[in-house]
Amino acid sequence: MSIGNELELKIVSIFNRDITGMYSINQISKILKKAYPHINKKVNDLISENVLKKIVIGRSYLCSINLNNEKAIVLLTLNKINEKDGFIKKNKKIKSIVKDIKKIRLNYKVHTIFSYDTKLFFVLDYKNDDESILSNHPEIKNQDPNFLSVENFYEKILEDKSLIQDSIIMYSHEKYFELIQNIEDKLFLRGSLFSNNN
Repeated sequence: MSIGNELELKIVSIFNRDITGMYSINQISKILKKAYPHINKKVNDLISENVLKKIVIGRSYLCSINLNNEKAIVLLTLNKINEKDGFIKKNKKIKSIVKDIKKIRLNYKVHTIFSYDTKLFFVLDYKNDDESILSNHPEIKNQDPNFLSVENFYEKILEDKSLIQDSIIMYSHEKYFELIQNIEDKLFLRGSLFSNNN
């Protein structure tokens, strides 16, 4: 099984923008500005590999990303790494704290770190570690960071899905997607899954 050809990455990049999104093949072909037959074949290949899930609605169906599939996570991660690299190059403030982030992940129980709307978010096992991080890493303190427990992270996402739509993962893609997977059903129940479809 090969992973990460260009078209697969482009198709999955749609779900990077909205990890809870559902799209028809026609929508995917229009978003990517690619011919329908070509997209149809590749999407069906991804469905057969369980990278995408197929939800039948009447005579047609919608596709969503399968967060329980290893290849899906790898493709999502490759896209997010490319996003992060571009983001760091353009953002001098973030570039200056990359070394601090590496030190923090070694010294504290950090699940994931991501940037959203110029803010830095740390999802910590022990939310009380925030004071120690701020006192030991003044560069991080200058970023006015947000420290969240796992439960706080879930609450914030369920309140505002844009937090995961436009985030840049700075540390631990695998854990980030695992955390999203844990509340995938709640995102479905809240109807956020359908918000992008016309």
